Amino acid sequence: MECSFLSLVAKDLLSRYDDTIADFRFVFPNSRTRIFFLDELTRLLSRPLWQPHFCSVDDLFCSISGLQHAERLVSVVELYKCYSNYHKEDFSSFYFWGEMLLSDFDSNDKHLIDAEALFTNLNDLKTIDARLSYLTSEQIAIIKRFWSSFVDKAALSNEKREFLNIWQTLYSIYCEFGKALSGKGLAYTGQMQRRAVEIIRDGGGLDSNGTHYVVVGFNALAETEKELFKYLKRNFEVDFYWDYDPYFRDDVHQEAGLFVRENLSLFPVPEGFDPGDNFRKSKNITAVAAASNSLQCKYVGSVLKHLADRGSALDKRTAIVLADENLLVPLLYSLPDKVEKSNITMGYPLRQSLAYSFTDRLLNLQKRVRRSSEGAVSFYHSDVTGILTHPFMLSAQAADADTLYKKVISNGRIYVEGSLLKEYGGLIDNIFTPCDTPAELTAYICRILSSLDESIVIDVADEADRRQAMLQREYFVRIIETLGRLHRSLSGCGVEIDNVTYSTLIRRLLQSQSVPFEGEPLEGLQIMGVLETRNLDFDNVIILSMNDDMFPGTRSASSSFIPHNLRFAYGMPTREYQEGVYAYYFYRLISRAQRVEMVYCSSSDDGSTGEQSRFIYQLDYESPHKVTHRELSVDVTMAQGSEVQIEKDEMVMARLSEYLSGGKRRLSPSSFNVLLECPMKFYLHYVAGIARREEISEEIDTPMFGTILHDAMQTLYTPFIGIHNPSAAIAAITPKEIDAAIEDAVRKNLLGGVSGVTAAEFTGQVQMSCEAVHKYIKNNILPYDAAQCGFTISLLEQPVSAEFEFECGGKPLSVRFGGKMDRMDILDGGMLKIIDYKSGANHLEFKGLADLFSDMPEKWSGAVVQTMLYSLMVSRMQKAGKVVGDDVCPALYYVKQMHQTNYCDLLKDLLQGVRVERYSDYREELEDYIAQRLAQLFDATIPFRQREDATNVCPSCEYRHICNR
Repeated sequence: MECSFLSLVAKDLLSRYDDTIADFRFVFPNSRTRIFFLDELTRLLSRPLWQPHFCSVDDLFCSISGLQHAERLVSVVELYKCYSNYHKEDFSSFYFWGEMLLSDFDSNDKHLIDAEALFTNLNDLKTIDARLSYLTSEQIAIIKRFWSSFVDKAALSNEKREFLNIWQTLYSIYCEFGKALSGKGLAYTGQMQRRAVEIIRDGGGLDSNGTHYVVVGFNALAETEKELFKYLKRNFEVDFYWDYDPYFRDDVHQEAGLFVRENLSLFPVPEGFDPGDNFRKSKNITAVAAASNSLQCKYVGSVLKHLADRGSALDKRTAIVLADENLLVPLLYSLPDKVEKSNITMGYPLRQSLAYSFTDRLLNLQKRVRRSSEGAVSFYHSDVTGILTHPFMLSAQAADADTLYKKVISNGRIYVEGSLLKEYGGLIDNIFTPCDTPAELTAYICRILSSLDESIVIDVADEADRRQAMLQREYFVRIIETLGRLHRSLSGCGVEIDNVTYSTLIRRLLQSQSVPFEGEPLEGLQIMGVLETRNLDFDNVIILSMNDDMFPGTRSASSSFIPHNLRFAYGMPTREYQEGVYAYYFYRLISRAQRVEMVYCSSSDDGSTGEQSRFIYQLDYESPHKVTHRELSVDVTMAQGSEVQIEKDEMVMARLSEYLSGGKRRLSPSSFNVLLECPMKFYLHYVAGIARREEISEEIDTPMFGTILHDAMQTLYTPFIGIHNPSAAIAAITPKEIDAAIEDAVRKNLLGGVSGVTAAEFTGQVQMSCEAVHKYIKNNILPYDAAQCGFTISLLEQPVSAEFEFECGGKPLSVRFGGKMDRMDILDGGMLKIIDYKSGANHLEFKGLADLFSDMPEKWSGAVVQTMLYSLMVSRMQKAGKVVGDDVCPALYYVKQMHQTNYCDLLKDLLQGVRVERYSDYREELEDYIAQRLAQLFDATIPFRQREDATNVCPSCEYRHICNR
């Protein structure tokens, strides 16, 4: 870069005015322009000079109008009070569209639109020509077309009626709102600017004290700003400097020059000043399509490393521009070590901080607090556990938080009693205190955050830790200040809201906040948003999220109550206006750059449309530059890395030995199933003990569904144990009895055994699941059993176990199988029928035992293996005289299919084409296969390996991230 725009301005001023510029008053569009201008000015000076005076456009408008800026929240509240005089709506419903209406009023005033004409119903088409004679014929035609659809009131849709109902009151609301604010000496930005223009037109203005103004680097001017600059031009010495390039200044079709051409006409630059023909100079321009947002950030790291390796200093001459500020955090993690200093101008989004997430959890906790008729307080389980596991709790009161978490989990209650949470004191006691009003909620959050703030240690040796601690403290301060300001604003305006609405407002305000980073703006790599790039020039420019929906994007023009055609007709900003603004930002930014990297997300499922920006297309087809296109993709197919395996060392063998006779563990049918499915999964779960963290569920998942079904059936059938042929009694079971059994099962398994909770108090998901269980019992299981004869229910939910001997390396070993059998019937003739309830899909069929025990079975059915193992245990108990019977018959009750007329509960061996009626027919072969698998399990030379076929089991396995599958 030969010379930046701000350097050219400084040179021109010094050449014309020398050190008298110290008395000038400079007007810049933002503070960053001021900082960089001073830097350029300092470089050019050969002797000390008093710093010139600086002000903003808002400062000038404020001085002329005599009004002060009203906080946006105060403005919305005052607007609500005026709106309520015409329409009844609660504040929570009004707030968000009230912000939109405030923006419309603001835009209306900034562009000096006749509010009475705009907000008046002009469906009397004859009056339009007379009332809007100051508009062009094209504008009047557009307005007529719009209001013509409202002429026939009887044919209006409900939406149009509602629109018209509000529209007809907007002018009155607008006037009352303006008076309410100005009566307090306040104004929103547009109102202040309009009032200043009115004063100027009436002959007022700024003190004429010979001030020389310098206006630098503006682009899209509102009508009020044009009037202000005209006033300065008439009454003061003033120089205007615009940054433009002939490429977009001279081409009337180039949207980037939309405002430049008018600005130069109204406010010419000083004679001889020329920003230069920079855009057409040679540049290295690259457009990069990245498969994801994270890949965009990683690419930046590689570009910076490449620049550093080539000897380029990663300083203020290099800028990373984020069209999407959500990429700031992942970008920071992607910066290479070669970046020694960086300056982040956009601030860290508060909503991405731990302080915000903790505040959000506190709000959720208070939102769902319950009070019983006796006044007892309880809190929703996920809110409680979410707070107890938050990093702040793990550092502030870790031991108590962990103990309480385990107690809450073991309690198993959906709602946790407040008394359980009040035993620990300190921060925990403060947190689990209910709040009834916004005032209490404000004090509650501020008290907790202040307590956390006091625990932060700032005086630490490590600089990174110190900065992190300072940043954390700044988050707390920002949240506390925001809550205080919100509460004072609402209290001062006399608007009463509930805690739910108040919580929504808190989130809304906090989500828009950012906390500035420490850093020197003139040093290091520059990381900024699009707006911060105004008037700044860089050698290297890297733009992220260069997607069309981000740059230029869809911005404020779409968030308006004023229809697009009326906005266009009255000269208010439209989508085309916004596109012109961002086109200028883009082309001006890259004009003096030597290297430009434009990176966009090519995926349509990563918060983007996947479409590159129109500006990239324009560079391709309209500019003199050749754009190099690259694609960054990732291999979305599963990587076939080296096999994961675990050797059986002494520690592993010691854990396995616990399953042997005399050990403390039993091998259940379900765990043996896991061994057959995947030895690695067996190791991770049963040997290494890596289990998913236990959680409380308010819904009934598949395992819980089966548990409730089993317990309900146990309750219903327990009275019939030992009764021969209970078919008639089963048929007589009533729906009310079924419901009672299901409710008891839910209370026992889902609510921690709490009494007094009826089905009506269950969550919607639980009620739906209960209805499904009821249907399966009433329509499937009971009719099926009632149609049987010649059986006696012998055992329900009965623990069973048996020793199993096998050889491993020539050494005799024995394991103990054990589990809880769902049900055992004794059939006439002495056959013992082992029944296993299943709530999933029907898997009664198998292709012989050899297939079940192979590494890649054609017809896998864990249910068949499981019921066969129960049959094995009962058979051995029968031989030992612990149960009396002839033989064993394994059976599966697939409760979803039992209503089918051809349903049979017996296993089906497809290899032999027969139903399995007697376990003894398979006993010898089954025991051989089991012995082989157990021998492999206890063989220290055979490591635990992944299953060969990853297709069926791995996608739903909770350990797939460990195996890289």
